[in-house]
Amino acid sequence: MLQRKKYSEVLDEWFLYQKRYVRESTYSTYFHHIESHIKPFFKGKRIGRITHGDIQEFLDYKIDNGRLDGKGGLSYKTVKDMLNIIKLSMMYAIEKNYIKNINLNFKINLTQDKCW
Repeated sequence: MLQRKKYSEVLDEWFLYQKRYVRESTYSTYFHHIESHIKPFFKGKRIGRITHGDIQEFLDYKIDNGRLDGKGGLSYKTVKDMLNIIKLSMMYAIEKNYIKNINLNFKINLTQDKCW
């Protein structure tokens, strides 16, 4: 069954597909976000097992604790960029019939100290 494919495999497929459609700098940013943040968070999770709640948990975690040096959260823009990668890769998975559907509407919560 296709839902048994790991999300990391789907990310790799989608990433290769994107190469011809984005600038080199964007491709490099995608690579960093995927390898340093998205894949480690979702580890070996299968695409069919990822829920809306899992993705929301990822976003909340990255806003609060996402820095790789362990010194706090990532910026709203960085987390939004990662969400874009997740959304695009999930839409790719739907197009390839790896999954049926998933709710891709999310909110990125800003912590009190990040509000202006």
